[in-house]
Amino acid sequence: MLNSIRNLSKHPVILTMMGMLIFVFVLFFGLPGQGEMEQAQSVFTQWGARVNGEELDVSESLLYGRRRARSNKDEVAVLKARMDEMVSEALVDNAAREMGWVSGREEERKYMASAGNPDSLYFGEDLRRDDDLVAAFKATLAPGERLEDMSAEEATARYITYARKSAGFKGERFKEVLDGWAVTADEYMAIKGRELRTRGYLSFLRPAVKVSDRVARDRVAQAETAWRFSVAQVGAEHVPAGGEAPDAASVDAFLKDGEAKVSAYYQAHVEDYSKSQLKFTQVSARYTGEEQQAKAKAQVEEARVRVAKGEDPTEVAKALSTPELALSAFALSNKTRKNTSDALFTKTLALEVGALSEVELVERPAFSFPGMPPQPKGGTYSFVRLEEKTLGEERALKDVEREIAARLIDEQRRGERAQGVAQALLKAAGAQGLAAAVDAHNAASQPAAPAPAPAPAPAPAPLVLTESGDVKVDELLEGELAGVGRDAVAAERVLMSLFRLAEGQVVGEVLKVGDKWVVLALKEVARPTDADVELKLPAEQLAAQAAREGQLFGPSWTQFITFSPSLPPLPREILMVVQRDLMAVFMGAQEGFLDRLLDSKDYQALVERNPKMVAYFAGEQP
Repeated sequence: MLNSIRNLSKHPVILTMMGMLIFVFVLFFGLPGQGEMEQAQSVFTQWGARVNGEELDVSESLLYGRRRARSNKDEVAVLKARMDEMVSEALVDNAAREMGWVSGREEERKYMASAGNPDSLYFGEDLRRDDDLVAAFKATLAPGERLEDMSAEEATARYITYARKSAGFKGERFKEVLDGWAVTADEYMAIKGRELRTRGYLSFLRPAVKVSDRVARDRVAQAETAWRFSVAQVGAEHVPAGGEAPDAASVDAFLKDGEAKVSAYYQAHVEDYSKSQLKFTQVSARYTGEEQQAKAKAQVEEARVRVAKGEDPTEVAKALSTPELALSAFALSNKTRKNTSDALFTKTLALEVGALSEVELVERPAFSFPGMPPQPKGGTYSFVRLEEKTLGEERALKDVEREIAARLIDEQRRGERAQGVAQALLKAAGAQGLAAAVDAHNAASQPAAPAPAPAPAPAPAPLVLTESGDVKVDELLEGELAGVGRDAVAAERVLMSLFRLAEGQVVGEVLKVGDKWVVLALKEVARPTDADVELKLPAEQLAAQAAREGQLFGPSWTQFITFSPSLPPLPREILMVVQRDLMAVFMGAQEGFLDRLLDSKDYQALVERNPKMVAYFAGEQP
């Protein structure tokens, strides 16, 4: 098909039409200025940098740079970035040749046409659809082989080998592609020679960061070891009430800045202030967009009229529903202020049994989610009929806000004193053990016999000794204390003392987790068996090796070793394998040791940059 198109492009009629289009374009826009042509020519025929005397042409940066540019606006920035990469690659190539890492022309030619060169995907004549090609490639895998089990390098090399064979490597196609990239065969071979030597030398360096079997075993053993703690948590409820009750000035000051805290406490304990229960039927219609809004309102208003006359709400809802707009009628029982919106509960509570509320509207704003068309503004029209009402004590927030504020002030004061209680507990635990210290504290803080009337303030709650979950190093690094809570500072303190503790010893400081002060004593250490270590050893060796390589190479050189300077046009399924292996390195986005070495004065002394190109990349006229 491509050959047919090429032949048609040389037809006299096509050539005549193209000539007419060019003539009209020149007539309308004029010829480009001589200065513009000279400027473009001067830019891309310049050498961009010299590395130990070897010139790197700006035109070479076009080979991969323009594939990465998403628009003409960022092309200059991308070309500059590619030129910087070329300088680094030339520095590595220079070091490789000094170490005797050389390549001959025949070796470079073979590499250029091999599956190791991702560019070879462009040189086939039959360019098939990616999904067809991947399906055909997967069909060639041996029984039991799976694409997702391959490494990034194996998956890409085998896929490119198959894709090249399927597409058919064509010499004339190779020349056409190089013409499109504006490089000669000799220039391309020189570029690929440097790439071959650089990739080979970097791969040669890989064993230098090999992770020993002993190190991997130690890492598995550490990751799988679990520490279990006895836990004593001290909060405000464990501290006796003391001192004077908050005065009016303290309450006023608290309400001024702590109104949200008072409201949150009321909502969390609303069952203590609202004892009524309701049963009601709610009839509603949900609409989307302005066109449906008027219909929804009319249907709900008609439904209210019919229900007011004695018709059954469920039958009315069925009768008025349409395929475009549905009405619903739900009987709701055991509704309290805790499980119902405050506005709906208050409105319904004021009704007499059998009475109907007015039709009301609750609006919903417009919204959109990725992958979905935007949803216009909508809402719900509804009314309720009260079926049953069981009245109980009702105390609104405004009636109890001062009482709640005083309670919160007292809890705050007791919470401050809880730290002192925890410190004393820690000191006692260091001498007699945590369990004995908890028992002694409870014996001292709880009254021996019921207090005579009038009763004093309630005794504090006794401390309870609990057990943590399995505390592991990786979880501590994430700030998690299993069975205790999440707090980065507390987890760091535990981690710092973890390997120094013997069973029965306490962590040497009181920890703050949430609103509690925590004392920990090591109860036992559960270490993995040899079988557990052997099972997890291969995965740990791979992960540790990848981490070491990431520290040496960083994301840029890790990608270079796998794909050369440019990620080839790989299909989605192959890219998923690539991302699995390399995303951890890319997400780190940290320079590797090699990057820092090449930025050092000794290496940068070998680099000379063309002042004209420096000015051009900076946005100045060359």
